[in-house]
Amino acid sequence: DDKAWCKKQSIFSDLAPVTVLPPTLDPILELGLLSTKCHHFIMSVGSYGWWASFLAGGDVVYYKDPYKNRKDQVAAMEDMYPPGWVAMLGSSDDPIAL
Repeated sequence: DDKAWCKKQSIFSDLAPVTVLPPTLDPILELGLLSTKCHHFIMSVGSYGWWASFLAGGDVVYYKDPYKNRKDQVAAMEDMYPPGWVAMLGSSDDPIAL
């Protein structure tokens, strides 16, 4: 979400093509571009990343237990992620499972 930072990072200069969308782009158009031009995602926690990942239809890695310590969790986490998406464990005690 920090486009200016992304433009300054040398790690992205060796990749082609890398596009940073203008900051004034409508969020709906940005979601559409993201989900049609990107094919694989390492997803953040939230509905925006979920929808972009779902609409793109490619490989998705997601954080397995984003609400592990919440007492008010009402949804079953296994119902939130389609089959084929890869769960990444987040605890420092757990290895990343890919």
